[in-house]
Amino acid sequence: MTLAIGQQVFAAVENSYRETFVTCTDCLGQRALTVILGDGSQVSIACQGCNHGDLGSTGQMRVHAYEAHVQSGVITGIEVAGESLRYSMDGWRTDDVFATAEEAQARVDEMRAAHEAGEAAKPAQKVKPARNWAWHVTYHRGEIKQLERSIEYHKAALAVAKQKTVAKEEAR
Repeated sequence: MTLAIGQQVFAAVENSYRETFVTCTDCLGQRALTVILGDGSQVSIACQGCNHGDLGSTGQMRVHAYEAHVQSGVITGIEVAGESLRYSMDGWRTDDVFATAEEAQARVDEMRAAHEAGEAAKPAQKVKPARNWAWHVTYHRGEIKQLERSIEYHKAALAVAKQKTVAKEEAR
């Protein structure tokens, strides 16, 4: 495949930690929660699940996820590195450049499949390759116990927060 400077091309691009926003799972995008007090009255409070500091509750939660997509661009430079070519496109460089969107999409599909296979294989890999599997059993059991204690702590803290919120609202 011969590509030239100035040619419109398609690149397969992946980003392991792309920041995206999704509808808040606590308030379902409403930016507020309704609390029912002990006397049956209802009050609205700002949702803290989608609170973004000075912006307040936005109804959107920030998440990070893997992403691979096709991006079109114009070749602005070609760099020869040994036997491979690296293309510059609109200020960024890549090796995965194709003349058609279909070829680039096929490469994106390969990238996604490789990423999913890597994620699926992670549980079968050792955390510390130099250690034996018995050490890993002890390690993972300890992690589970620690996380279970952490869950219990956070459940208790959540219960206290609920009580304090209700008490504060009743005092009004």
